[in-house]
Amino acid sequence: SSIAIDFRYIREFEHKLDFEISIAVFRIAQEGLNNIVKHAGATHINLHLLDKEDELYFILEDNGKGFNKNEMVNNPGSGLRNIKERAMLLNGSAEIHSEPGQGTIIEVHIPIN
Repeated sequence: SSIAIDFRYIREFEHKLDFEISIAVFRIAQEGLNNIVKHAGATHINLHLLDKEDELYFILEDNGKGFNKNEMVNNPGSGLRNIKERAMLLNGSAEIHSEPGQGTIIEVHIPIN
């Protein structure tokens, strides 16, 4: 894809993320990026990770066409559902913000014990 990506990783606290968290964040990013390439028609992506003492905060934002979230709720093949489920498996959360014509923002919070 020729989409420009602004990637930032900010580490506020020195610790090693456990394997489960690392894999989950990788899979969430992979699913989100795949959705953007397939569906969004975006030209720019922001992918930012903030590694804090008590949580990992992840944001994936695109300038694509966006969508109506209500139409996606019952979509059985939805990668967005997979993102939410992966975050919940780690006692975290994923919020998806999108409006037609406004792009999409996915925010993920995963607690670190």
